[in-house]
Amino acid sequence: YLPEAEALPWAEGDRVGFENEMQTGPDSRLKLLLEKDFVCLDDTDEDQSDNYPNPRSVC
Repeated sequence: YLPEAEALPWAEGDRVGFENEMQTGPDSRLKLLLEKDFVCLDDTDEDQSDNYPNPRSVC
């Protein structure tokens, strides 16, 4: 679970990843790591229309 109050600034900002951990049972936890998917710098046939702009593509 990623609270909306944290998700929106992350999606619109410079932060690349977000990590969260939650209790799933008495002895278990779920760790979630979200990372932005950037446009590739090399040629690819993959649809990248919904990817974030790659910060390394700007000089």
